[in-house]
Amino acid sequence: MHFLDAVLAFALTMLIVATVVTHIVRFLRNTAKLRSSELQKMLTEYFDKELQPIVRRELVRLNKNIKDQVAAELVDTADNVNESKLFNQDELTTLIEVSTEELTERLKRSTLGQKLMKELGDQAQTVFNELGRRYEVVGDKFTESFRKNSRKWATGVALVLALSLNIDSIHILDSYIRNANMSQGVIAQRDAFVEDYNALVESLEKEEGNDSVTKEELAYAFSDSQEQLDVLTSVSFPIGWSYFPHSGLQEVKSKDFQRRNNFSGWLTWLFGILFTSGLAGLGAPFWHDTVTGISRVAQKARGTQKLRA
Repeated sequence: MHFLDAVLAFALTMLIVATVVTHIVRFLRNTAKLRSSELQKMLTEYFDKELQPIVRRELVRLNKNIKDQVAAELVDTADNVNESKLFNQDELTTLIEVSTEELTERLKRSTLGQKLMKELGDQAQTVFNELGRRYEVVGDKFTESFRKNSRKWATGVALVLALSLNIDSIHILDSYIRNANMSQGVIAQRDAFVEDYNALVESLEKEEGNDSVTKEELAYAFSDSQEQLDVLTSVSFPIGWSYFPHSGLQEVKSKDFQRRNNFSGWLTWLFGILFTSGLAGLGAPFWHDTVTGISRVAQKARGTQKLRA
């Protein structure tokens, strides 16, 4: 049972670290306007590589109902359609998402859309449907790419955080296993950690559709992150400058430093830091689900112990 508590305490530790990392990454990402930039890349790829071939393919399929000359004119018109014809410059620099329905409606109002409806009548809708379907395919590809890039950002931020706060995963887990009181102290803060995570989720939902950040929002974000970091150092987390190797910078070196100041000790510490970076990079949702799962197992285990007693 103690080992299960140690694992739960470790998962809670990773939850709070991942929550802090997400706060920082979110505002770095918004400051750099990455979502808006990704949307522009997606639209460019769609109009350059997808729209004209789709129109050509659909017109070939409907060849019996349309003259060759008219089909050629429609293909030429499709070749001249791009994002700047459907969106103004302000929209291109501020939008972070364009739904399939919105894109389809704009295509219908474009010169291409008007010609398609004039020449094809009701059958033009099949062309718009295919254009919408392919837009979703391109969108899914860019969404996955954005998620992968976000994970890279998270892993990088987590590495900086782990180095600056000396968050050594191996030492943390070992401390929880060896010290039951320490792991229980962390578990006692579970509700506060989960509440912090829920507040993060709520703020992300409010942020949806907005890729700009004001000075006040940025200041609040880092203030909020600072509060999270203060929590890390106030509830007996085995992190900080009093632990190896940071304790070696003090005038009186700790026993822990003297014991671990060798190749094996430094290698283990380095691996623990890198491990923290990788684990935190998995994201706060992953660790929230992990905490929930371990808590359920722990609750069942305690219930079984009581029945046996």
